[in-house]
Amino acid sequence: LAAAAKRVDELPGVEAAEIACKWSWTASCQIAVQPAKPLAMWSSASGNVWTDYEGKVQRAPDQLAAKLLIKVIEGEPPPIGVPLDPMLLQGLTDIVSSQPTLTRLEYSQQYGLMIKNERGANVRLGSAEHQGALMEKLQLASSLAEQLGAQGVMPRIIDVRHVKAPFYIK
Repeated sequence: LAAAAKRVDELPGVEAAEIACKWSWTASCQIAVQPAKPLAMWSSASGNVWTDYEGKVQRAPDQLAAKLLIKVIEGEPPPIGVPLDPMLLQGLTDIVSSQPTLTRLEYSQQYGLMIKNERGANVRLGSAEHQGALMEKLQLASSLAEQLGAQGVMPRIIDVRHVKAPFYIK
């Protein structure tokens, strides 16, 4: 039963599964399935996929309500059936837990996760090297944008993928 439950649990769209059987004159089994909760919908020219909170990537139906909408602007979305990179998953869960108003992101295989800040600059965040890393990067980008704005500089790009070496491009 445990092996069967594990197989069902590994199916796309399933967060957990339990199988209970009663053995009597007629054997009967019940399978209880808890559907996975969508974390992020990835939109790309090659098709849409979604990721759950465990990092499972699966083909997306036309209408799916996910916490985050991610537009893939360069490269491909995460491959179906391959777990999402743990650092990318950590970054997404950080955003959902601490920045609930941030729901739209962009993704590039070269630069990772990106957002547009309130001043219109593209902010390259990358992924999360540890829990809370994306929040540190967002705070750094905000401070940098504020400092540059005070000097009359309006950057097109702010790159905080490496917090010890952030940079901007006019």
